[in-house]
Amino acid sequence: MAASATVRRTTALVIVLFVIGIALGALGAFLYLRRHPHDTESAGHYSHLSRAEIVTRLSHDLDLTPEQKSRVEAIVDAAHQRFHALDDQVEPQYDAIRHDARSQIRLVLTSEQKTKFEEEVRRLDEERKKGMQQ
Repeated sequence: MAASATVRRTTALVIVLFVIGIALGALGAFLYLRRHPHDTESAGHYSHLSRAEIVTRLSHDLDLTPEQKSRVEAIVDAAHQRFHALDDQVEPQYDAIRHDARSQIRLVLTSEQKTKFEEEVRRLDEERKKGMQQ
């Protein structure tokens, strides 16, 4: 019986440590991406690069001919225009969700916390605007 209880405790401890590890990993990723919102290179994306940088990188990495480079440039430009149009369509939805979440958060904060929260909201909005301009 004692061995069974020990096994259960050990198993529970391993599970708890595993869950804590996942939570800490997720928190670490969240904090990193919060500080570096455009750093997606590690995921293999080109979203943080300008159109010219994408074409230059592809041209170099794939050893494109001048004709291929020209065609790839046109494709990347067209894709960028489509991405921009999509951003314009969904941005109001993101704004509505952001506004709703902030309103809900304000309901649970004290006056002192609300002041700090508003400062954080202003900082985050400034960072988001800077990121959108890049």
